[in-house]
Amino acid sequence: MEQAVKFTVPSYYCQLHTTRKEILDSVCLGEECANSGPLCRKCCIGKHANHNTLTIVQLMEDIESLRFDKTLTNAAENIVQTSKDIKVKWLAATAELRQQINNNLSKLESRIAGFEQ
Repeated sequence: MEQAVKFTVPSYYCQLHTTRKEILDSVCLGEECANSGPLCRKCCIGKHANHNTLTIVQLMEDIESLRFDKTLTNAAENIVQTSKDIKVKWLAATAELRQQINNNLSKLESRIAGFEQ
């Protein structure tokens, strides 16, 4: 049976909402907020109201649960294999096309040589 991992986060306080000490315990996962740093509950309710926010503890638990998830690895391996298959088909088609071009050039050269005589 898997042992549950417990996370603790040190308490830091929001520098924006200072009326009461608001603990910075959340993060915003929105692309536009990549550099916003940790958030307090008031930041989440205010500026980040419709954003994808998580508590830091929940984020750490999610990362831990995905640490051994092979889904993305398998998807990446499938993409690499598909790319290799496409490359092989493309090289074969290119070789066939090259052969056709060479054959057509040979026929053209023969016809030109026939006119020169």
